[in-house]
Amino acid sequence: MTGCCSLDFDREVEWICEQPLRLRYSKDDKPASHVPDLLVWRAGTPELCDVKSVERLEDPEFVAQVRATGLACAEAGMGYRVLAEPDRQLLVNVRWLAGFRDRPSDPDDERPRMLAVLAAGPSTIGELLSGAREPLLAATGVDAFVVGRGGAGGSVGAAR
Repeated sequence: MTGCCSLDFDREVEWICEQPLRLRYSKDDKPASHVPDLLVWRAGTPELCDVKSVERLEDPEFVAQVRATGLACAEAGMGYRVLAEPDRQLLVNVRWLAGFRDRPSDPDDERPRMLAVLAAGPSTIGELLSGAREPLLAATGVDAFVVGRGGAGGSVGAAR
């Protein structure tokens, strides 16, 4: 998840496929296999990626998987790289920004009603929810207003 989340913000990445294939190889003359974490299409070129914690990077089992995957990718003419965990603050920021990728959900179509209430002036969260047909569903829309994502084209009011 962590590696995939950070790739979302790489402008060269065109698409991502999780766990795209099983690579079979020999290790110590015994059959072994590995499922890479991601297939990334970056700037028109395929690239397999494994995402591991810093602690696992030196694990002998993982080192063997990296060697086998790197050889297979070189033979297939595609890229391969290992992604480790990013800086903690970067990860927190990327996860927060990922929440803004899509328009907030509005499962009961309460957004227009809430926008009309907020257009008339500030409103409490309780007042916004009081007119909802299904207050628990409407609460997801209120969350979007609280962080400033609920309006179309900017803030039209404020929940207080």
